[in-house]
Amino acid sequence: MSEHQKILQLAADGDLPDPIDEKSGISLDIFEELYKAGLVQAIDDCSFDGRCYMEPRITMAGRRKLSEFGSRAEPWWRSFDRRLAVLGILLTILAIVVAIALA
Repeated sequence: MSEHQKILQLAADGDLPDPIDEKSGISLDIFEELYKAGLVQAIDDCSFDGRCYMEPRITMAGRRKLSEFGSRAEPWWRSFDRRLAVLGILLTILAIVVAIALA
């Protein structure tokens, strides 16, 4: 699992620390990437003292991206609907070949 996916999953579960800063254990660089991409929302409380984000939460775009991470990990043949469609196509082709061979 990538660090981006891990942070998005924590945000979706509501388990991100508040605030997110150098002491929170979350990579600030990656969190800022997600923040600037609009995948997470937070109150930007950065100052001369350091970087800090308050009340972090996931956005709808972040939820879509998180679901993309999950769907990319699963091969097409693991989906029952796709397997059923492929099996139906194969049986149709086999029926056509048998019909032609008997004719």
